[in-house]
Amino acid sequence: MSPPRRLRDGQDAAVIDVGSNSVRLVVYRIDGRAMTRLADVPWRLLAGPSLDDGAVARLRAAATDGVTVERARPDFTTLLANCTLSISQGGYNTVMEVLATRCRAVVVPYAGGLETEQTLRARLLAGRGALTVVDESALSPAALAAAVEAALGGPRPDAAGLDTGGAAATARMLAALAMSRAGTA
Repeated sequence: MSPPRRLRDGQDAAVIDVGSNSVRLVVYRIDGRAMTRLADVPWRLLAGPSLDDGAVARLRAAATDGVTVERARPDFTTLLANCTLSISQGGYNTVMEVLATRCRAVVVPYAGGLETEQTLRARLLAGRGALTVVDESALSPAALAAAVEAALGGPRPDAAGLDTGGAAATARMLAALAMSRAGTA
């Protein structure tokens, strides 16, 4: 594998937030690269802290030229702000960062067990044109490539009209609750 060209904070790259995905699902992402107009663009896979070292080593072994595998970075939001495309699982924090940076995005929501939160959020946002979704059960290199092309063909996402102030709203609710309990004590 040739060394990746030096990029400034994600510039002209596809940023793939691996999180704790199975290696199989991530390899589909690597294999789908050649089928997109981003085939010659560097792809940066960021492995989350819960992905064990063996899995990270397998990802590095599967990486083709132009694909870098590294651990999650503290400058993730900066990478998103400068990248060509984000591919992620679609957890709450990542989706909020994608919306805040107006990054084109493909989301493959985790749908294991009884999990519905990521899929529901992804579908609602896809309906607003904020991102492109590939269901985990339908994930293949070709499905990923089609989603990448769809995301690149659309406008940058716009969070206008979306309430992205969940942290501030929660803090206000907790403060109000604490005040009401203090008043009844």
